[in-house]
Amino acid sequence: MGPYWWLVGGLAVFLYLVRPVLPPFVAAAVLAYLLDPVVEGLSRRLRAPRLALAVAVYAVFIGFVVGLALVLVPVLTAEARDLARHGPEILEAVFIRLFGSPSLDLFGQQVTAHTIGLYLVRAGQEFFGQPREALQVAAAVVEGLLSLLITAVATFYLLLDGRRLAGRGLRLLPDRVQAEAAALAGPVHRVLRRYLWGQLFLVGFMAAVTYGVLSLGFGLRYALALGLLTGILEVVPFVGPVAAATIAAGVGLVQLGPGGAAAILLAYFILRQLEDQVVMPVVLGRAVGLHPVITLFAVLCGGTLAGIPGLLLAVPAAATVKVVFEHYLVNPERPDSQTPPKSAA
Repeated sequence: MGPYWWLVGGLAVFLYLVRPVLPPFVAAAVLAYLLDPVVEGLSRRLRAPRLALAVAVYAVFIGFVVGLALVLVPVLTAEARDLARHGPEILEAVFIRLFGSPSLDLFGQQVTAHTIGLYLVRAGQEFFGQPREALQVAAAVVEGLLSLLITAVATFYLLLDGRRLAGRGLRLLPDRVQAEAAALAGPVHRVLRRYLWGQLFLVGFMAAVTYGVLSLGFGLRYALALGLLTGILEVVPFVGPVAAATIAAGVGLVQLGPGGAAAILLAYFILRQLEDQVVMPVVLGRAVGLHPVITLFAVLCGGTLAGIPGLLLAVPAAATVKVVFEHYLVNPERPDSQTPPKSAA
């Protein structure tokens, strides 16, 4: 087993070193993993070639994504640009509403809304790698288009041959490891499938409901951008929902006053309770079962190691590790550790 584990360690180091190029392939793997049950189910019912079904399912998926983008992107882009442009003004208005002044004396230091706004803009640019020069903008556009192309092509091929590749990868393992890998594949697959589909539903649910509440209930500007931001931040446990509610309340404080901001916070609290007590148990159930401290630690580690992709993949990765540990704790005896029975005298 020694050389095998050296190989696994070397592969892990290699993936860590090339992590900047991994996001398109990780996104492709996740998309193919989500679409594969649809193709497999149609293949069993229709008895049609997998290639034709993969092309059909992928074409419908691409059409849905493109149609949704054509409807939402123009409005969302305008709202996001306007929100970013007026962000410092909104922050200054929040300071004035809360503290009666655009500045605050904090531990002997003068903190102004303008300074915080500039810091947040700069931090966002550094975190997301936002370019500032024209040449950087062009390079970022080309890089983004190339990443989308790689994701699209890799998704199709993984959707077509993913099961075959997984089988070949399993056969590459040593004989003593294959049985345990096959035994782990089922529980890991069930956990990941429920988690990913559940998170996808929760993101869409929270984005749509929040948009409806902010737009129809409060008449708030930037409702679409805030709703989508709320949905996206759902994938970041604990911190994400609090950040989304705080941002929405800040915008509401400027537009609607303290009463409106308090009402928005109350609405977010009610939505959160609805999600935690009703929606999440039905959608996710006990799919992950991680302790909140472990979840928070995993998210922080994922963000530190791999940025945004790490934040998104931290919980399913931790859930996979949990399944592996439970398998070894529940079944401490391995086939390779068992001794042959003594022969009868």
